Amino acid sequence: MRLGCTRFGSTVLLGMVSFLGVNSGRGAVISAAAQSAVPGQTIVIPIVFAAQGAQVSGLQFDLTWDPGIDVKVAIGDPLRTSSKLLYATGLAPAMARCLLVGMDVNVIPDGEILKLYVIVDPAAQSGTAQVHLTNLSATDPNGNITGVSSSDPGISIQGSTNSSISQGTVLNAASLVSGMIAPGEIITLFDYATPDTTLLVNGIQAPILYAGGNQINAVVPFGLDVSAPATIESQSNGQTIATGTIPTGVVSPAIFTQTGAATGPGAILDQNYSVNSPAMPAAAGSTIMIYGTGFGALQPPVPDGQVPTDVASTVLPVTATIGGISAQVSYAGAVPGLIAVTQINVVVPKGLPTNSPVPVILRIGSVSTQSGVTVFVQ
Repeated sequence: MRLGCTRFGSTVLLGMVSFLGVNSGRGAVISAAAQSAVPGQTIVIPIVFAAQGAQVSGLQFDLTWDPGIDVKVAIGDPLRTSSKLLYATGLAPAMARCLLVGMDVNVIPDGEILKLYVIVDPAAQSGTAQVHLTNLSATDPNGNITGVSSSDPGISIQGSTNSSISQGTVLNAASLVSGMIAPGEIITLFDYATPDTTLLVNGIQAPILYAGGNQINAVVPFGLDVSAPATIESQSNGQTIATGTIPTGVVSPAIFTQTGAATGPGAILDQNYSVNSPAMPAAAGSTIMIYGTGFGALQPPVPDGQVPTDVASTVLPVTATIGGISAQVSYAGAVPGLIAVTQINVVVPKGLPTNSPVPVILRIGSVSTQSGVTVFVQ
């Protein structure tokens, strides 16, 4: 399973988790509403968590799904602003394990914890397909087991084949958030896809970074007209598979993360080029290198589909805060050797708390990067 642009980020790892002890009390509930779809359509199903009086600090479960559909997983919006991280990994062709946990005793907030992107095969037969939540485990802040139950969302498949691309299934590959697309942004499209899939944006072929497994990672052409919505068209063997209209913007910035799940430790290098981590925190006054996408046009321009061989700065200036403190940006622009990735060099300010992750936010124009991305400082 590929979540966002995981071919750039580090590999998502999920270890074994031991749940010890017993805790009585009311059980939490994970639920999702049944939905309907037609063959060839991609729908979004929110997975909602309700504590119901229970104190849940860690949560693990498996997702399995029936033939005729495929499922991709992204973090839910309320969870982005919490201290909890989503780790997800594929265990089998139709099975994924999800772990929500953090290095603290904070509880998981009520609300949407996951978004499921359900891709219905164009050849799917009419009927009902299920997504199953199994092997549920939950712990309280003391590490004791606490009760949790779930309901399985059903997808009623009826009608003729759908060939449209919805706005909600076109995501920024770093933030896994849908919305406007911007010139030079790496996007992730959850839709029926094969290795020979091509993607056109306003009739211009977008460089494909990955296509397969019902997911496309592509680069929005730098020549994108941002004065009007863009038409996106996926093709296979020269035949149109699906089309859609997506809003555009000058920028749509986001930071890649080490988990590939859009929150948690950012894809950040310390001044000595080591990966930023609790073992390798950044010192005050040092320069860290943050990697993202969606920061818009570059000067001098970089041709579509070509790997930059030299530096090129973003046309609009980038500002930064770390732990809520303004931080100096010394460079924002292309990364020689990496296509459509922006590097932002930021000087770590003084006065930050140590031995804990602190939030990092970048801003370009009037748009900020996603919440929930952190950096370790000393």
